[in-house]
Amino acid sequence: MEPINDRNNGNNPLPISFITFIDNENNCYSCGTKYSQTLLFEQKYCKSCLCRYIQKDNDTYLDVYNNGHIY
Repeated sequence: MEPINDRNNGNNPLPISFITFIDNENNCYSCGTKYSQTLLFEQKYCKSCLCRYIQKDNDTYLDVYNNGHIY
């Protein structure tokens, strides 16, 4: 029997690969793209991996608020 992934079991099968935990890294370890930074706390993230994560997630495990601004 295979495990069932739904909203209620809390297990996300997609790895969160769009953030870095190493401050001195400048390129994404997953795809090699240069990290972007948030405006408020200058946290690094990979736009391309984040977009891929949002597309694959299908609104099951991630709530996304987009203010519509592209920087």
